Amino acid sequence: MSNVFYMPPVTLMGPNAIQSLGAELASKELKKALIVTDSVLVEVGLVSKLNTSLLRTALITLFTMVCNLTQQRKTLKMA
Repeated sequence: MSNVFYMPPVTLMGPNAIQSLGAELASKELKKALIVTDSVLVEVGLVSKLNTSLLRTALITLFTMVCNLTQQRKTLKMA
């Protein structure tokens, strides 16, 4: 069985990427967005800014999933 992975045709980067995303999604008539992020981006407020921007500029339903896949580093004691 094969797997299919679709890459987005557009990647927004740079200082105004968050502000531009809502208009980009609206121009493509998209109605839903899935945001997959980690807890650090939630803690520093970037996910909140993204959600606010998207809800302000696009009529879109948001789904946010926070993944914490990091493992605690074990400290090795030197003899």
